[in-house]
Amino acid sequence: MNFKNKLAFIAILFCSVTMFAQETVVSGTVVSEKDGIPIPGVNVIILNTTRGTTTDFDGNYQIKVSNGEVIQYSYIGFQNKSVIASGQKTINVALVEDLAKLDEIVVVAYGDQKQKNVTSALTKVSAKDIEDVAVSRVEDALRGKVAGLRIQTVASEAGGDPKITLRGPGSITGESSPLIVVDGVVLGNDADILASIDNNNIESISVLKDASSVAIYGSRGANGVILLTLKKGVVGKTRFSYNTFTGYKYATNNDNFNTTINQERLRLDGLQSTVNAITNADNYSRVINDYNSAYAELEAMEFIASLGGGWKNWQDEIFNGGTITNHSFAARGGSELTNYSASLGYLEDEGIALTDNFKKYNARIKVDSKSKNKKIKFGGTLRVNYNDQDKLPARFTDPLRQYGHIPLYLNEEHLKYTTNFSRDVGVSTDAGKLFENLEEGSYGFSRAFDHVFTVDPDNPQSIAIDPNTGLPLASALTSGGLTLSTTKNVHPLVHFLERSRTKRKLSLNASSYIDFELAEGLNFRQSISGVFRHNKTNEADYYYGQENRDQEAYRFVSRDELNQYAFESILKYNKSFGKHNLNTVLGFEYTRRDFFSQDSEAVGYTNDFNNNIALADGGTTFTDNGTDKLVSYFGRLDYNYDEKYLLQISARTDGSTRFGSNTRFGFFPAASVGWIVSGEDFLSSSDVISFLKLRASYGISGSNEISSNIYDSLYRFDETFSSVGYNSLAAVKAITLANPNLGWEKLIEFNPGVDITFGRGLLNFSADYYTRTSEDLILFAPVSAVYGTDNWLQNIGEVKNSGVELELDSRILTSENFSWRLSGQFALNRNEVISLGNNEQIISRIDQDTRPTEFIAKVGQPITSFYGWVYEKEIPLEWIDNPFNRFNNDFAHVYVKDLNNDGIIDDEDRTELGSPYPDFTWGFNSDITWNAFDFAFQWQGSHGAEVRVADLDQLYYASESAVNPVSNFPDLDLTVHRRYTDDHIQDASFVALRNVTIGYTIPESFTSKYSIDRLRFYLTGENLLFFTASGYEGFNPEAQGQTSNNANTPLTTGYQRGDGPVVRTISAGINFQF
Repeated sequence: MNFKNKLAFIAILFCSVTMFAQETVVSGTVVSEKDGIPIPGVNVIILNTTRGTTTDFDGNYQIKVSNGEVIQYSYIGFQNKSVIASGQKTINVALVEDLAKLDEIVVVAYGDQKQKNVTSALTKVSAKDIEDVAVSRVEDALRGKVAGLRIQTVASEAGGDPKITLRGPGSITGESSPLIVVDGVVLGNDADILASIDNNNIESISVLKDASSVAIYGSRGANGVILLTLKKGVVGKTRFSYNTFTGYKYATNNDNFNTTINQERLRLDGLQSTVNAITNADNYSRVINDYNSAYAELEAMEFIASLGGGWKNWQDEIFNGGTITNHSFAARGGSELTNYSASLGYLEDEGIALTDNFKKYNARIKVDSKSKNKKIKFGGTLRVNYNDQDKLPARFTDPLRQYGHIPLYLNEEHLKYTTNFSRDVGVSTDAGKLFENLEEGSYGFSRAFDHVFTVDPDNPQSIAIDPNTGLPLASALTSGGLTLSTTKNVHPLVHFLERSRTKRKLSLNASSYIDFELAEGLNFRQSISGVFRHNKTNEADYYYGQENRDQEAYRFVSRDELNQYAFESILKYNKSFGKHNLNTVLGFEYTRRDFFSQDSEAVGYTNDFNNNIALADGGTTFTDNGTDKLVSYFGRLDYNYDEKYLLQISARTDGSTRFGSNTRFGFFPAASVGWIVSGEDFLSSSDVISFLKLRASYGISGSNEISSNIYDSLYRFDETFSSVGYNSLAAVKAITLANPNLGWEKLIEFNPGVDITFGRGLLNFSADYYTRTSEDLILFAPVSAVYGTDNWLQNIGEVKNSGVELELDSRILTSENFSWRLSGQFALNRNEVISLGNNEQIISRIDQDTRPTEFIAKVGQPITSFYGWVYEKEIPLEWIDNPFNRFNNDFAHVYVKDLNNDGIIDDEDRTELGSPYPDFTWGFNSDITWNAFDFAFQWQGSHGAEVRVADLDQLYYASESAVNPVSNFPDLDLTVHRRYTDDHIQDASFVALRNVTIGYTIPESFTSKYSIDRLRFYLTGENLLFFTASGYEGFNPEAQGQTSNNANTPLTTGYQRGDGPVVRTISAGINFQF
C-alpha cells in the first residue's frame, strides 16, 4: 500500500470513529410547561428518519441521536417542539399547551362555546366521522355514535326515511322527532330533511339533548335538536375536493319463509305418526283425507313449475340487489375579505328490491365577506336539493306468501291446466272474474290452477294421471278438486311490475345575514331565510296488473307545498373583565309558514295511457291550505369566573297560531351550572385526572308539532263535524268541540352530568342522568252527551322518561406511525305514563286486512305496550279443519292462559305482553392508523326491545279460515286467535357491524409532485354482520314501517308488517383533494 492510500485509509478510519463517537444516547423527561407534570406517551422522533420512541408513565425517554439531527417532541393537546442535538446527554423538555385544541369550539343554539365550558348535555360529531365512510344519508353516519339517539329503519327501500327519537318518546299524539337546524336555519323535524344534505358538505354536527340546551328553541325543542354546520370558504387559493364511491347493495334471504316442496314434504312426513295416533274416527277420516291431499297438491305444484321456469324463491326474484353511486365535488377559497364555498352532489341508489330507485341532486353556494375594517360582515347561502324516488309499490309479505310454482306469464301448456271459468268478460262472477281475457302471455296468478287437479283414486297422495299420455288429468271443475292457491292476489312480481309509486321533492333553502360590530365584543346580526319545499307523489296500479283481479286500474296524485320565511335579529355581547367572562345573546324571531296540499284519486281506467282524474270513475279531490305564525323573544347569558365556575341562564317566549286563542304564548326558561374541579389547586397538579367538570341543568321546553290530524281539526279553532243520516235526510254531527284553551305540550327536564379526562387525553369519559317529564299532552277526553259531541281535545296527559347516558373516548396508543383510538356509548331509557287525564288506560287497535292487533297505554306502563292474551299451547292437530292447508302453516287459534283463574277465558285475562322500547343500547368504534393505512369499524347493539312480527300471521298462514278449529272442538271457549296473543311478539335485540372501512392514503412524497393535497382509496362495508335474537323470525328487528293503517304511531309502536330485510352494502371510494 503506497503512502497516499495509507493516508486516505487513516482519514476514513478517523472520520468513522469520529462519527461513531458523535452518536450518543440522549435521555430526559418531558413535562407540561404549565404545571411541570410529566407527560406519558409523548412521541419522540428523529426527523427524516424511522427512529423514534415514546415517554413512559413518568415522562422519561431514551434515544440514540447524532450531532446535528433534530429531535421532535409531539403530543395531542400540546404544541410540537424541536431540539437540535449537539452532544447533550440529557435533554429535558417542557411542552406548551395548544390552546386552540384545548379550547375547541362547539356549535350551540344561536352561537358557539368552548367545549370545556359547556354545561349542558351535548354530543359533537366531526366531519371526519362522516366523510371518510361511504354512506348515503347523514343518519347512517350517526348510528351508534350518540348516546340516547335512536335511529330506526322504517323501510328497506332506496331513499327511505328513518325514524329518529332522542331520549325516548315524549308525546302521545304528537311528533317525537328532534328539530333539524342547518347553518342556523330551522328546517323542522320531518323525516326527509336530512336526506337533502350532501354528507361531504358537513363540517360538524352537534346533538343537543337536555332542556337547558334546547329551551332557547322554545316550542320546537322539546324532542332535542340536531345542529348541522356546513363547510365554509377558506382564505387562500381555491382548493378542490372530489369524493366518490360506488358499491353493491344486497340482502340475505329469510329462511323461515318460502318453503320449498321438498321441505314441506319432509314436514308432512314428520307428522305421519301424529296423524296415525288420532283415535276419534270422525277426526281421523277428515284429517287423513286432508293429509293425503296435501301430498297430491305438492305433486300438482311440481308439475306446474315444470311447465315454466321451475320453482321460484320469490325472495331471490324480489331482493335482486342494486348498485349505489355517489359523486361530490366542492371548491373552497377566497381572500382576506371574501371567501366562498360551492359544491355539487349526485347520488343514485338502486336499492335491493326489484323496482325501487333513489336519485339525489344537490347544489350549494355560500359567500361570506367583511369590510376592510372587519367591523361589518355579511353573506348568503343558497342550497338546492332535488330528490327523484321510485318507491316500493307493495308490502313484501304480499308476494312472499305465494308459492314458487306460479309462472310469471302463462304459456300454451299452462292454459291446459287453468280453471274452467269462462274467459268472456261479464259472464262469470266472484272467482270467475279472475279469468276474464285469460290467454297465452297473460300474467299467472295463484288461483289460476285451483280445482283442475284431482286425487288419484288408487293412490290418494298423488294426482290423477292420464294413462295414455302420462300427464295429469285436467278436470272441468270450478269447485272441489285440489286447491293450490294461497290468495286471490296477482302474481308475486306483478305487485312490482304493474304498479308505480313515485315521489319527487324539490327543496330550496336561501339565507342571508349582515353582522355589525357595534363595540368591542358587541355585535348585532340580522338574518333572513326562506325555505321552499314542493312534494309530488304519484301512485298507479296499471291496467294489465288488474286484468285478472276483481279490481280496476287506479291513479293517485298528491301535491304539497311549504313556504317558510323567517326573520331573525340577534344581539351578542362577548366580553371578559379580569377573571369574569360574559357571553350573552338577545334575540327576536318571526316565522311564517304557508302550506298547501291536494290529493286526487280515481279508479276505472281502461288503459295505461290516460292519467286524467276527471275521466275516470269515482274521481275525488281533496285540498287543504293554511298558515301558521310564530313570534319569539329569547335570550341567554353565559357567565364563568376564571373558567372554573360556570353559569348559563336562558329563556324564550313563543307565540304560535297553532293553538287556542287563550293559550298561544308559552314561556320556556332554563338554567345550568358547572364547576371545573380540575382548575382547583387541590386537583390541578394531578397526573391522573387532567380535567374534571361537574354540571347540572334544569329547563322547560315545548312542542307545537302536534299531529297533522289534530292541527287540521283545530285550524281556526272551530268544531269539526262528520256527516250522518236521519230519516233519509243528510245532516252533520259534531265530532269534537273547539277548545280556545288548548295549548303547548311542555317538557320539564333535570340533567346532572360529569365530564372527566384521565392522563392528558388518554381517556375521556362523560356521564349523564336525566329525568324529563312531558306535561299537558294533548288527548281526546270524553264529554257528556248533552254537548252533542263525543269528546274534547284537552291538555291532560303526562309522560316521564328517565335514563343514563355514558360516552367514552380513549387514545389507546399514539406514535409517529401508528395510532389507535377507541370510543363507545351506552344509553338506557325508561318510559312511563304518569297520567291520562280521567282515564287509566288507552287501548289502540290496528285494523288492517282482517288482521287486527291491539296495544295499550296504561298509567305506570310505557306509552306503548303490546296487549292481549298470553299464549299457552297449540290446539291438537285433529281438531283443526284442515291442518295441512298451507306450507308450514300455523293454526289460527291457540290455548291461552287463564290469568285470573276463574275458569273462563275473557277480556279479564288480557294483559300487557311486552314493550317495544329497548332496555339499553350501545355503540363501539375503533379507529386505527398505521403509516398510510387506516382501518375503522363500528359495532352497535340494542337489547330488550320487542316487536309484534305481524308478517308471521300471513307468512305462516294463520289467518286462513281452513286452519280454524272445527265447530265441535270441545275447548273452543278456552282459545283465542293467535294474532291477539304474544305468540308473534318476539325479542328485537340485535348486534350489528354497522360499518367497517379500510383505506390507504397515497404518501405526500408522491402526491406533492402533482399538486395533490390528499388522495385516499378505501373500501367500506355496511351491516356485513347482523346478529338477531335466537327467537326472532322477521326480516329486520329495527324495522318500524307504516304499511298498515295506524301502525307505528306513538300508541302503536313495534308493529312489523311488510317491512324489508337488513340492507348490506360493499363499496369502494376515493377522497381526492387538490
